[in-house]
Amino acid sequence: MTDSLETDLQENPEEPVVSDGVAEEGLDKATVSKIVARERAKAYEKGKQEARMELEQHSQQAPQAPKPEMQTFGGIQQTPQMSPDDIQKLIAEHVPQYLQQQAHEYQQKQFADGFIAKMQAAEKKFPGLEQKLNDIDFTSPSTLKLVQMANNMDNTGDIMNELIENPEKMGTLLNLINEQPRLAQQRLASLSSSINVNQKAQEEEKSAQEPIGQLKSSVNAGVDDHNLSVKDLKKLLSQRR
Repeated sequence: MTDSLETDLQENPEEPVVSDGVAEEGLDKATVSKIVARERAKAYEKGKQEARMELEQHSQQAPQAPKPEMQTFGGIQQTPQMSPDDIQKLIAEHVPQYLQQQAHEYQQKQFADGFIAKMQAAEKKFPGLEQKLNDIDFTSPSTLKLVQMANNMDNTGDIMNELIENPEKMGTLLNLINEQPRLAQQRLASLSSSINVNQKAQEEEKSAQEPIGQLKSSVNAGVDDHNLSVKDLKKLLSQRR
């Protein structure tokens, strides 16, 4: 489930980035700086390659004429009609696009990894949850948006289990995401809060019942209910007065 889910989550470029601070969760500033420097270097090389390809296409489309001597600039062949400044400008146009693409892919991967980890943890609480997740179409833009919204809550696993067990709730949220995104966010937040309140109430009820069970156990300690003597019975009755 995890491999297919990660692929589906990463292959939707139309989805918005989950958080601008993804790197802050697991990387220090020094590591982030190294990553940025590395990606800028890669982006520069990528820009040169794309600029070279664009120059080649431009050359092929130009009218046939005696070929002048080709010059090079930064490893890129240039025609006499293009100055070094023109080529630098061409590279500069490609670099921001490449950097933006790399940042988007990195953040999408962070989101996918985080969501999958939460689902794997929730599997211990809700056995069979991962298998049920395989029945969801994560390629749907509205479904991916719902997953991203749930991933921002503090009880993502509980929310996904609730939605899978109650498809009508999921359907309502998916419709709201398409028509009224803000209302969908509010409805999901309300669902998250309701789940937390119910779980807290169950825990308090369970905690309140424990002393009663312990008291009952201490009263009957040392007494065999299936073989009470008259003496044991009198002792038990006197304790309950």
